[in-house]
Parts: sequence; structure tokens; C-alpha cells
Amino acid sequence: MTPERAPEAEGEGAGEMKSVRFFALVLAAWSLIAAETALARQVKSFDVRGWDVHVYVDDDTGAFSNCVASAEYESGMVLAFQIGADFSWNMAVFDAPVTFKKGQKVDVRYQVDGGRTRRASATAEDTDFLLIPLPDDVDLFSEFRQGKLLRVFVSGRTAGFRLDGTAAMLAALLDCADKHQNMTADSGGGKRGKGEAEAGKTDKGKDGGKGSGKGGGDASEGDLSTGSGFFVTSDGVALTNAHVIEGCTEAVIAGYGAARILATDTANDLALLKVTTPAATTPARFRRKHLQLGETIFVMGFPLAGQLDNGLNFTSGIVSSLAGPGNDTRSLQLTAPIQAGNSGGPIVDSAGLLVGVTQAKLSEVAAIKSGGAFPQNVNFGIKSDLAASFLRANSVDAQEVETAEGQPAVAIARDGRAYTIQVKCTPK
Repeated sequence: MTPERAPEAEGEGAGEMKSVRFFALVLAAWSLIAAETALARQVKSFDVRGWDVHVYVDDDTGAFSNCVASAEYESGMVLAFQIGADFSWNMAVFDAPVTFKKGQKVDVRYQVDGGRTRRASATAEDTDFLLIPLPDDVDLFSEFRQGKLLRVFVSGRTAGFRLDGTAAMLAALLDCADKHQNMTADSGGGKRGKGEAEAGKTDKGKDGGKGSGKGGGDASEGDLSTGSGFFVTSDGVALTNAHVIEGCTEAVIAGYGAARILATDTANDLALLKVTTPAATTPARFRRKHLQLGETIFVMGFPLAGQLDNGLNFTSGIVSSLAGPGNDTRSLQLTAPIQAGNSGGPIVDSAGLLVGVTQAKLSEVAAIKSGGAFPQNVNFGIKSDLAASFLRANSVDAQEVETAEGQPAVAIARDGRAYTIQVKCTPK
């Protein structure tokens, strides 16, 4: 049966017939792939506890795009959830009780069963269609599965949705995205999708526009991408991740202004910038001594742009592995928490010496599909010796020392303010 309808919904019209709306849903479904622009076509549909589940592929390539589950309510509104090929996910409200301008950015708050209120920067894909990016957060996924009532607050109005059947629906939606990763033309889908969606899949930690799945789709300013970095010379040369400036021809370093992109290494996810206006800067010092398993480390950066304050974020943890995903020895694994926007920031040891560059976190939603225990604080960085080699290859001499005496965390954070930067750019 169809999920029970929410009496809390306010101000909405009677709506059209379900069949008409779902035809519109099919045409609009490509919008639910937050980072994509190609149209998608439906290749399969089925029902789970009153939720209509649809499978979409890229109309040009046939590659798997996303699975969408939707239900119409007595209020006339439609609530939908989408999980994409990269296991990023979104929520959408059709026939919302407020009229928007197409393309408008809308501040939305939502809450499950009176619990934590979360905020998101939604996009009005049409005058009555809101696309709401959801964070890569297993707790939220569990809340939607176990919850009874979802409330969405937008423009002074509240809409309520009973969450009947979401436990089975979201499990099926996750399984749908997993199973269709290998969809081929012979099975009705076309080419294999780009995403591999393994439990060990990682998300790059930058804030991407349009609710992208990079770092969980956290809020950003339009198409502006933000990340972190740090100075490596005294005359304004800085290091960050290549994916932070992907698609950009120039960047901005907060507090310093415009910066030229000097070099990129996409294979190792590194990039060099230099401030355009001459400035004296404090460089980070690189450590030559190899890392040891279990060492204390600190991560600095500017995560969750627009949601946290603009000050430096400082977290601590340990080196939990000397190799990254797939036993990649160029990387290290750490337990210090990182969020979208941390990418490119420094990882330092107990003496404040650079031992790595923050790169990615384990995709939490992707990990759920394995059906096992959910891994906590599984994050990754690029080892500093690889970063130093990149600098030398581009005629930049890093300040390197063998080791140094330990410092209090407050001193490390204080010194880190001088060389840790926020990087912004707008992809073309």
C-alpha cells in the first residue's frame, strides 16, 4: 500500500493525478544526479512497500546513473530519494508548498522524529521541485530507515511526511544501486557505470557545488568549490589537492586573493598554486623521518564552508595504517575526523612537522551496502615524501627537517594558522 499521508503538510495544493506526476518524474529524474548534466532514461521499475523504485541509465552512454524511490502523499506532494552510481544520495520534494524560481538556492532544514535538525542548501530544479543533497552519514541513513515522521522546513513553511516502509525501501534502493553497477547493454542498461561502489570507496573531501558527492555534498556557494591547502615557500607558493581545483583555471586563497595554478598531478592528486599579489608567507616544514604506525597526528583545514565558522578547524588522531585503499603505499590511513573542505590541508605530527596531505574519507553510505559493521573515522592522506617529490619536480624546495621535539597541541594549532589556507575556485 502507499505510505500513509502526513497531516502536518501545510499550504499545498490538491496536486495532479499520480500517473501524470510520475511521467514528470521520469523526465526530471536526471536532475537527481546532482553532478551530472546528461538526460537519463528509465530501464526498470518495481515496488517496495508502496514506494515506486526506478532505475535510470545515461541516455547517451547507457551507463548506470541512479536508482530513485518515490511516493505520492494525500497532500499532493511527492517525496523521493535517490542513490547514484557513486553512492552519493539526495532527497527531493515535488509539488512543494512554496513557489520557487528555477535554479534558486534555498536554505532547507529537515528533522526526523523530533531529533537533530539538519540544514542543507537545496536547489529549485523547477518552481515546485526541490533537490536536497544529503550528507554521507550513516546516522542519517539509519534515522530515515527507522523514523516515523520527516519534517521539512522551508521559507517559513513546514511539510510533514510519514516514513512508512522506508526501512525496506532504503535497503532496496541501496541494493539497487549496488546491483546495477555492472549493468550492460545486453541487460538493458548500456555501458558499465563509472562508479565501483566498493565498501572501501573513498570520497574526496572538497565542498562541491550542486550537492556533489565529493565529500558528502555539503553546502557550497553556487558552483564554488572550496578546499584547504598550505604554504610551502615564503613567497606565496601553496600546495593542495588536484581535485580541489579540478575544472578551474585560477583560484582564490582566502585572505590573499587570486592565485595562479602552477602545476597539477592528477595521478597523485596534488596541485601547486601561487598568490598573484606578492606576499610574505610562512611555509610548513616537512619531516624526512618515516612515519610509524600509531603515531599521533593532527589535521588542519577549513571544512564545511558556509556551515561552520571560517576559523581553522583542528582535529587529532593516530596513524592507523601505513597504506591507503588497495594497499596503496603512497597513502596513509588516519583516525582524525575530516569533512568536506578538508582536502589539501596539512597533516602534521606531534612536533608540528608535515607528514601528509589530507585527501579523502571512506564513503559511509557506500560502506553500508556490505551489510557488516560500519567503519568509523577511516580517512586517508598523501604521504609527505610524495608531496616533497612533487615540489622538487616543479623546482620548489620544501623546508625539510629530520625530526623535532614534540609540542603542545595548542602550539601546533597556533603555528598552523600561519600556513594553512582555504582554497576557492569556480569550475568552468
